[in-house]
Amino acid sequence: MMLFTKARSLAILTNHAVELALVLEDALMAGAVNALHFMVKDPVCARWWQPISSVRRSMLENSFSFLPVFSKVAGDTGWKLLSDFSLARYLRESKSNNERNERLAKQLGRVVEAGNIQLAKASVCGPEEPISKVLEVSGGQPVLIVGLDDDLRGIITPFDVL
Repeated sequence: MMLFTKARSLAILTNHAVELALVLEDALMAGAVNALHFMVKDPVCARWWQPISSVRRSMLENSFSFLPVFSKVAGDTGWKLLSDFSLARYLRESKSNNERNERLAKQLGRVVEAGNIQLAKASVCGPEEPISKVLEVSGGQPVLIVGLDDDLRGIITPFDVL
């Protein structure tokens, strides 16, 4: 009985701490209006040279549904999004464990160039864009925040703006 009471007290205390953190965050973000106020700086990206196994691990370790990747496909270069759905579909189409292991060892760029994984077009905004514009272009997917030279500065998901 005593253990149940301690666990219950701890759960109540945890809930109060979460509520306090939400109130403080809301107060601190009251003046935030631009993308740079909400973006996650230096986001994890997938790289053209990485094996699929490495990209998969990054997504699983961080619970990401999308990873930014700079596409080098001729005629379609620029920032794209790799989705967990596209990656899962590619891996689950394997007919055997050996084939799955071979797919995991392939470089992302080669798999994309072969048309086996499709990248989604990424919505992009500048750091000074109002958050209303970021949400407008989002369509429910992450928005990449880029600088003047198309360098990736950050990423914003709808969750970040809640």
